[in-house]
This record gives sequence, structure tokens and C-alpha cells, in this order.
Amino acid sequence: MTQEPPVTIESKSNDDETQVYNVSESTRNFSSPLDVDAIYSQFSEDTFLVGLEQEGQYVLNGTGSALRVAQDSLYSSDPSVALAQYATRLLGLCGPRQGEGWMYVDNYRDIEIPVIVESVQIMRERGSAYEFDFNIELIEGSGMMPESTLPLPDADPDNTAELDGFDLTEIEQLMINQRIETQLHTYALHDSEENEVEAQSGVIRDFMVQGTKPGDEVDRKEFDLAMQGIIGQQEIVEFNSAFPGQSYDVMVSDFESSREAGQTELGSYRIEMVEGRGGTN
Repeated sequence: MTQEPPVTIESKSNDDETQVYNVSESTRNFSSPLDVDAIYSQFSEDTFLVGLEQEGQYVLNGTGSALRVAQDSLYSSDPSVALAQYATRLLGLCGPRQGEGWMYVDNYRDIEIPVIVESVQIMRERGSAYEFDFNIELIEGSGMMPESTLPLPDADPDNTAELDGFDLTEIEQLMINQRIETQLHTYALHDSEENEVEAQSGVIRDFMVQGTKPGDEVDRKEFDLAMQGIIGQQEIVEFNSAFPGQSYDVMVSDFESSREAGQTELGSYRIEMVEGRGGTN
């Protein structure tokens, strides 16, 4: 099978360039916000329609492969470290300082369009030590944001994940979602590539961790009570993520614990967290 060339996300104003490998699906969507004026007492064929603006969105789905990215000189030659660095690189594309934005270059489709990265999501399963799935959402148009360069990818993966000092033990699934809220400025009778995208927020990064917690009933109850005790208490705790190997200050928004009949040494959990610091509205 012939391997498809990677797509590239290039800065419009500096040398930042990221190869996005193993894109399994790319979807381009065009839409137009219609002004619909249905005339009172008239049938639908008499409705006045005005559609002068065009919006474009690109969605990329794929799989990050440790062996593939370790061949890229931007990352470590150690596949485990390279994969973690690649994850931080993709997440870093969705930042608050994208400047005028990026050029999305897809040589396979022969497409080169200006975009803003609106969200990046990575998901890693326990049984997939050398890969993760990703989803990247792009908005067509030029950015209206401050600008900064992408930092070199940095990561230090290990085998221990902790939340507020508690060992999360056997993580079955980790999901990291990074996004910004945007406002799209469209112009009559212009293509979507000529739109302008304005950031309406800083970066929002949230996490979902799902796993199992082995141990006796005393240990499991201690863990459950500790998680319950930090929800809704305006408490910031430290989340040490084994992948990509970084620490985050988070607030826990949701905790779910379950037991199965006959399973005396094992309990499962699901935790949702948002990175940030304590504040008031």
C-alpha cells in the first residue's frame, strides 16, 4: 500500500512547521448562513432567501505513530519520547497567539488554504503504547490574534499518573482536549479563505481519565472519598499525567466510580478535569 504524504500546518509569518502524519480522514465542509424571509400567508416557493457569505471548516482524524514520528528530526529518536513530544506539538498548535494563522497544505488533495486551529484532541488507550488517535478542527480564514512562535516539543513520559497525590494506577483511556473559542468574520460574496477569525477566549484544556483502581475496599473508599471531597470546593489540585509526561493544575469537574458484583479487588473510575487556577466570577 502506498503511504499518503503527510499534511503540513505552516506558520504564515515564521518558520514554524508541523507535519501531521497518518491522517486517516480529512473532511472539508462549506456552509452559508442563510437569511430566510418567509412571507406571511405565502407558500415556501415565495420565501425570500439571501446567502452572500461562505464559511469553511476542515476536520482531520488520524493516528500518531511513535515509529513514524521518531524519524522526524524535530523529535527524539526514542519512539516513546517522540510520541509524547508529538502530542505536545499538536496540542500547541491550538494556542491563544496564532497571529495571522497558518497555511494548511495537503499535497495529496492539492490544497493550500489559510486556517486557524480551533481545537486539538488526543486520545490514548492503554493497549496502544506506541500510538494515539487525534482530531484537529480548523477554521478557514486569517487570524486576528497576537503572535508567538511554537516552543520546541517537550515531554517526559513515564509510568506513573497521579491526581492530588493519589496513584491513578491502571489508566484505560486518557483524553486531552485543547480549544479556543472564536468569532468568525465573513464578508459578502467572498470565499471562505478570505474570512477573518478572532479569538474570543484563551486556551481551554480539559482532561478525561478512565481506569481501574485495584486494592482492598479500604483503599478504594479512601480514593472515592478524596475525589468526592474536592468536587465543588473551589480546590485546585495537581494532575501528573504519565502521557505526555507533564504536570497540570486542575479542578475536578466530574468523578464517577463503579463496582461490579463479585469484583472485590477492583473498581473502575472516570474523572473529568479542567486546567486553570482558582478564581471567582
